[in-house]
Amino acid sequence: MRRHATCCVLVSLLFIPGSRAQPQGAAVGSPPTLHQQAAPPPADQKLGHRLHLPIWIDRMPAEVRERMQLPFGIGMNFFGSNEDYVFSSASVSNGGHIIPSDMMKLDSLTTIQDSRTVRIDACLLPYLNVYLVGGTFSGTTRNIKASLVGMTALPLPQEIPFSGTDRGIGVTLAGGYESVFFTYDWNISWAKVDLATGHVPTTTQGPRIGVVSYRKNAQIDFYVGGFKEDISGNTMGSISFPDFGEFDYNVTVKPESAWNYVVGADVDMRKHCQISVEHGFGKRTHNMLSYTARF
Repeated sequence: MRRHATCCVLVSLLFIPGSRAQPQGAAVGSPPTLHQQAAPPPADQKLGHRLHLPIWIDRMPAEVRERMQLPFGIGMNFFGSNEDYVFSSASVSNGGHIIPSDMMKLDSLTTIQDSRTVRIDACLLPYLNVYLVGGTFSGTTRNIKASLVGMTALPLPQEIPFSGTDRGIGVTLAGGYESVFFTYDWNISWAKVDLATGHVPTTTQGPRIGVVSYRKNAQIDFYVGGFKEDISGNTMGSISFPDFGEFDYNVTVKPESAWNYVVGADVDMRKHCQISVEHGFGKRTHNMLSYTARF
């Protein structure tokens, strides 16, 4: 009976907090970079920037100002990922009695997840963009590897669904020379999963380097880079079973590989519209599509 009860607890708690792992920087409304190859605009041509942002824009050459994005953006981000996680710690108790860790071993699992995120950003400085994000996510946990003493593996279900909401903040630094640019994005978000209590904080980082190509009424950026994810909190909660009572759990997980590689492209059309695509590969894979309107 105890083994069956423990299996039920694992079925309920083995999921990963959701939209913690989304690239939010260069691929979604990245800040302007400094490219020195445009012809100077006419003296009476309006720059189109609002509220005197970015700060210090008047100190930049006219040809650079003319190439810059409009300072504010609001967009929608669609993100899908497939990732393996390992357990760094796990605690399960029943009626105040902790199930000994030497009786239960939790190894790893895989999550497949989709998220929808709204992002609002502003270019405060020519090289600094700040943003807020919020949205929803859903997915499934698969390939759960767990065992009890005397058993090779626990008879866990093939899939465990989860869903939730998240919110976050972030900054992106950018710079460049002629047609080459680089960006560095840092983001922290808090995910609320439907089967857990509290919020799980996750930090992501994303350095990128790329080149710019100018077309008529459009700017196209191609880039490569990396993406790192750190989960810094625990997933805690409780669940009740009619035959076994209430079980409390506290689980800490981390990505099997913190880093993966990314390739992507941004298309800026007439400064008011940006479309971005990105693919991540390695131990973690992801795909992203986003649209941003700038004003």
